[in-house]
Amino acid sequence: MRTGSWLRFTTNGSRERRRTLRLCRLLLFVILGATICAQTPQYTGPHALGPFRIDKEVSMTSLFARLGSPSSTKGETFCYRSARGLYLALTRMSDVYDDKVAGAVTLSRSRDCVAHAVHVTPDDLTAWKTEKGIGLGSTEEQVQEAYDRPTTVVSLDGTNYSSIDYGDFTGLDQPPKNPPDLGTKALIYRAGPNDLSHAEFGIKDGRVVWISLSYRE
Repeated sequence: MRTGSWLRFTTNGSRERRRTLRLCRLLLFVILGATICAQTPQYTGPHALGPFRIDKEVSMTSLFARLGSPSSTKGETFCYRSARGLYLALTRMSDVYDDKVAGAVTLSRSRDCVAHAVHVTPDDLTAWKTEKGIGLGSTEEQVQEAYDRPTTVVSLDGTNYSSIDYGDFTGLDQPPKNPPDLGTKALIYRAGPNDLSHAEFGIKDGRVVWISLSYRE
């Protein structure tokens, strides 16, 4: 074999090896990326409950306009009761982000605002549903048909559960006559560590008795 031909053969072989090595590295990165994505929980829960959304900012002012403005808009959490006896707790986004933006909403069949003033709202809270039509009274099966299997299922026992209790029963001289009806379990939908999306559905006798949706720490 001539020297020139041998050099071309060697050069072409080196190029092919480098090309193969680059392809192998690229394939490794793709596999590692897919593995990380598969291990990171993906949020499959709702993005809206009534006019409140967690996929875009909703101002506290717009929700006050719909629910009714309380006598003082200072504070973190505001509680409402509808003419039909449903309750809604509205919470600001943490001031670390923007306290003019709503960060969480909880809709419930029973009063969950302990040691908070409750304002009567003219709004029909029965119309507050998720973007897939899940609301109070929906079945557990309908929730999972709409949003797939929850990230976690928590058994509930008692009347205290931090996700929907805005206050502490133990600090009250006279606990409420009708404590919140938490149900028997909560279906929890959450995402990975860099996504604050969070939703919970309280279940009793197979039906939704409260819904909590938030995007805040």
